Amino acid sequence: MIKGQVSVHKIAITPAQVKTYNLLPNPAKETDPRSKAFIANHGISAWEVDAINPVELRRIIISEITTRVDIEAMDKVIEQENVDKARLTKAVKRSLFDKP
Repeated sequence: MIKGQVSVHKIAITPAQVKTYNLLPNPAKETDPRSKAFIANHGISAWEVDAINPVELRRIIISEITTRVDIEAMDKVIEQENVDKARLTKAVKRSLFDKP
């Protein structure tokens, strides 16, 4: 089994993206019980991820993932998954046609 570490990175919406894409802010919803903490940490304005064009958002996500993922390790995992699938498929077919 291949083991790895997982980390979380904010990739959208960053302050740079707000400027780059000229995104319009939405006021924080003061009726939301979490708004006080949000406003204290981030200010009154908020931006929604769907404000970024979907094609561009996809490009951002793919770019960020490919810069952080160990492609060689992922390819090994996919290779092993394919071997496992083939073995399971063969075992299932054999069990369907074998009579006790």
